[in-house]
Amino acid sequence: MAIYHLYYLRGGELIGSDDIDAPDDQAAARLAEAQGHGDLVEIWNSASKVRVVRPGGAMETLAAT
Repeated sequence: MAIYHLYYLRGGELIGSDDIDAPDDQAAARLAEAQGHGDLVEIWNSASKVRVVRPGGAMETLAAT
């Protein structure tokens, strides 16, 4: 399990944040989508942004740096 930090954005503005526990990035994305209530959600691990979940369920996986 890992801790992920979620940032909820609407219209380019931060509207909230939350911490979740998930076994991997994919599970974190599913949880973020469920908790996002139609807003864009950035998913961060302890070091970097790992994924963006867009309204409607589209997910953007970011390349590892």
